[in-house]
Amino acid sequence: MLATISPANTHIDETLATLRYACQASRIINRVKVNESQHDKIIRELRSEIDRLKSLHFEYERKRILSESMNTVPKAIIDKFAVNEIEMENLRELLAEREMELKRAQKSWMDRLKEAEDLRKSDMLLLRRKGLALELSKDLHQACLVNLTDDPMLSETLFYILPPGLVTIGRKRSTTTGTQPDIILDGPLIAHNHCTIENNNGSLFVTPESNDFQTYINGEIVTSRTQVHHGDRLAFGGSHFYRINNPGESEKGNNKVIVIR
Repeated sequence: MLATISPANTHIDETLATLRYACQASRIINRVKVNESQHDKIIRELRSEIDRLKSLHFEYERKRILSESMNTVPKAIIDKFAVNEIEMENLRELLAEREMELKRAQKSWMDRLKEAEDLRKSDMLLLRRKGLALELSKDLHQACLVNLTDDPMLSETLFYILPPGLVTIGRKRSTTTGTQPDIILDGPLIAHNHCTIENNNGSLFVTPESNDFQTYINGEIVTSRTQVHHGDRLAFGGSHFYRINNPGESEKGNNKVIVIR
């Protein structure tokens, strides 16, 4: 660190403060530390211990073979390279124990990864049961609403499944007695019973349910039951934007399929 000071009397306070900080900074000691979790640290230490024990085991084996081949060598040299069988056996047991600990540690880590994956799948299944998905299977030909936003990272990331029958769209009701909409949207421009989307044998129809809250199809306000097609844009209350994705209608009409990321 380079501390810059001034010889002027008018800067005496700044100079003293700089010198005090420089004295404190000179006593700072930086220590390098690997940023790793406790589990990774245990695995690394076990592997290091196993490598050390293997090295000792190899050295004991080398001395044992060397001592067995020294039948004609003076006793002083043989005693120097003699191997203690008890130490050898203890080393083997310690090595086997460390290897078992490493296997258990690695197994627990894989179990945790599997539990996390199972939890993710269960969450995805729960969302799908509620009509919401974060991804669509390639072999799943279901009509859905795809969210659209100004942010390209967030656009086309939510899919609202439109199963056969009626799907209600609206704001969440504050009371628990009333039936909640199938697709819940927030905002002052969204009615509790905003509109419905009917899936009739693959054909989709939008019906506004409130004259005080607007529903748009491709930028135009609709006031009655209107059919929507693959690729049409829907806007609810002027703040929630979606695109119609209807693979069945797209294939029948031989239209260009809009790819969902």
